[in-house]
Amino acid sequence: MRTVRLTVFGLPQPKGSTRAFKCGPRIVVTSDNSSLAKWEAAIRTEAQRVVAEDPRLFDGPVALELIFALPRPASVSRRTRPLPTTRPDLSKLIRAAEDPLTGVLWRDDAQVVSVYARKIYTDGPAKAEIVVIQWSQPRTRSKARRDGRQAGRETRSEHTEPGERRWQRNSAVIGNCCVHWAASSGNGPRTSATGLM
Repeated sequence: MRTVRLTVFGLPQPKGSTRAFKCGPRIVVTSDNSSLAKWEAAIRTEAQRVVAEDPRLFDGPVALELIFALPRPASVSRRTRPLPTTRPDLSKLIRAAEDPLTGVLWRDDAQVVSVYARKIYTDGPAKAEIVVIQWSQPRTRSKARRDGRQAGRETRSEHTEPGERRWQRNSAVIGNCCVHWAASSGNGPRTSATGLM
């Protein structure tokens, strides 16, 4: 499973609203954040450096993990505000990190089917940690049964009356993200759940 890891130093910038105006025959689109272009260029440059030896674009779905480390303001203590619950918004930080990777790591950011992201305070340099993982489908029920005793997997069956639901539980860990899914059979509904660690 192919994985690409990036560490981009600098203050993570959000990507919010854009403005469009006509300049002669052209339409020019600008961001309301003047620091965004420099931040996106830093992400693109680091991605190109990391994949220089293997510049293949990811083919198919990918999972994305992001950690944005923001400087803690001098007036904010660990006790009063352990996490950055103020701006910039996490969703806008994600958008600013995704867009510059298009054409460098993947063809279209629509390929991103799973995102795990968080923002934290740091006493060190501000940065963004970005991990791109080739998405692999959860194993089928039959494979999970066969391999249920392997490390990191758990298969569980309930003794039920005929026609009642049987279920399995499997889990996989991707970085700091723990993904759980359940498969059911019989007359019971198909269920799934995702938990984050």
